[in-house]
Amino acid sequence: MSDPETLLQRIETKTAHLVVIGLGYVGLPLASRFAQVGFEVTGLEVDPDKIAKVNAGKCPIEGEEPGLAKLVADVVHNRKQRATMDYAACGDADVILIAVETPIDSVNQPRCTVLRSALRSLEPHLRQALPVPPEAESNGEGALSPKTLRCTVVTSRKGERRL
Repeated sequence: MSDPETLLQRIETKTAHLVVIGLGYVGLPLASRFAQVGFEVTGLEVDPDKIAKVNAGKCPIEGEEPGLAKLVADVVHNRKQRATMDYAACGDADVILIAVETPIDSVNQPRCTVLRSALRSLEPHLRQALPVPPEAESNGEGALSPKTLRCTVVTSRKGERRL
């Protein structure tokens, strides 16, 4: 990814490479829908069974998700979507979306262990600063609180990190 205008052009022409981290009930439909409209999408997942199913064109989501099984089969068949557990796939991503679980605890606070793990795994593979519009940011106590007015910038190991 380079400047914002180039990114916008790549998105408008559907030549941007998207990575979706987490192929659960949110991430898999999101990744598959982007692939359906023409983007090249890589799904990152920690569960090897889910990866194998997605790469075979099978939907790993249990329960009733109308149309998702056919959508996954179509986009994998058309070579627009693949799944991996290798974060190196983020190295050439233009857009990275994170859709991992953040369950709520007994006092209605999100548990962000999986999110933090995903971010730690992602950081070494970023080639430059990526804007991350947060739905939440740290409140200084390790928990996340809603904030939507600021843009968080996560940078590579070589750069500066601003939150």
